[in-house]
Amino acid sequence: MNFESDIISSPQTETVRASGHHYCVQTVQLAVKEIINCGSSLRGVGKIFGLYEEFTSLEAPSFSIIRKWLGRIGLYELNREKEYRTDWIFIIDLTVELGTQKCLVVLGVTQEYFEQSVLPSKRGLSPD
Repeated sequence: MNFESDIISSPQTETVRASGHHYCVQTVQLAVKEIINCGSSLRGVGKIFGLYEEFTSLEAPSFSIIRKWLGRIGLYELNREKEYRTDWIFIIDLTVELGTQKCLVVLGVTQEYFEQSVLPSKRGLSPD
């Protein structure tokens, strides 16, 4: 089932709000998916939501709200319990810049996955 097609094809979709949040869960999910899966910019997501207005009643979030959502997801990923292994390979990058701000990216991949999936296919790492 494709989330995006469900939202667009069903303008009367019941909205579910997370406790203490103004925007519905569907809006948060769609905004984050647009950034992660489509590579949209934070400001671009707001414009994309403008395209959805004729199909849905989803309210367009500002770029600063979307940045907070992404920060919360990143904080969760940093704090959640990880699988204990002794063969982690970490790739650290501090080259991503946005104006005066920089982003520290830490990618962890197991040596087992790297040797079984990445090296034989002679390709780079991918999200799958």
